[in-house]
Amino acid sequence: MKETATESRPRVCVLTGSFHPVVGGGERHARLLCRELAARGLLVHVLTRRRTPESARREEMDGFTVVRVGPSGFSRLGKYLMLPAACFQLWRLRKKYDVVYVAGLRVLGWAGMLAQACLGKPCVLRAEARGEFSGEFIWKTPEGVIRLAPYLFF
Repeated sequence: MKETATESRPRVCVLTGSFHPVVGGGERHARLLCRELAARGLLVHVLTRRRTPESARREEMDGFTVVRVGPSGFSRLGKYLMLPAACFQLWRLRKKYDVVYVAGLRVLGWAGMLAQACLGKPCVLRAEARGEFSGEFIWKTPEGVIRLAPYLFF
């Protein structure tokens, strides 16, 4: 969506570790939210992980812009490896958004909070899974079994 220098529409950057075309509840929720925000006149940028090398780095979709950052691949570690690229893109795009909305804060919550602390951008954190606020997702399986090592390694 084109933006002119004189526009005063609210601008939001949705930061999420996974987005369309990945299929899942969180991905669907994020896409529907972005579509609705754009339909209501907000300027929306989605900043997400580039899961495969074939994924477009940038595309227009449903009235909003999707920016994908790497590195691609790395199924388990990818969300952690995305963090530096997400922080850099939040800084690079800083004049294109007014607020950061983090969908799924396990790792990317740090990037959103850094944007708030360093750039003065308000940050909204939305948990996607049980245990994200308490951190218990690191040590417990969905069934409640305690792991001996963090989720990263299993």
